[in-house]
Amino acid sequence: MSWIILFIISWIIFFIAVDFKMLKYTIWSGLLAACMEFLIDMLFIGHNLFKTINNLFEIKGVPIIFTFSAPLAMGILMSQYYPKRKLYRILNVFVLSILFYSVEYILLLKGDLIYMNWSFAESLVIDILAIITISWFNLVVLNKWRESI
Repeated sequence: MSWIILFIISWIIFFIAVDFKMLKYTIWSGLLAACMEFLIDMLFIGHNLFKTINNLFEIKGVPIIFTFSAPLAMGILMSQYYPKRKLYRILNVFVLSILFYSVEYILLLKGDLIYMNWSFAESLVIDILAIITISWFNLVVLNKWRESI
């Protein structure tokens, strides 16, 4: 049930905040985030670092409903609201990492995510690195569309 609630909340936030005119450019950031989340989780689940429970639809243990909720929506919105100032970009990485980590922590508390050979610190490091990667993608690759608008 937690996966469905997360899916619904993610898409409500997405539809409230998204600029549909920019979606043709920013969808790529969302797809990158979803692919990264899926591949990382698939690898880590395969190595028995953690596991997910109560999945409606899964591929190799990864809940597909999660892949197409928070990571996809967050990646798109992150691209649309990417800060121009460097200080805000750094702050953005840490705030989004903590938000993403908070979702993971709630899933842990609800019992839908179980750490086996994993820790909070490792998860936070992976979240920060993932957000930095998406930030780089927004800054270097997607910045061209910002210049043309």
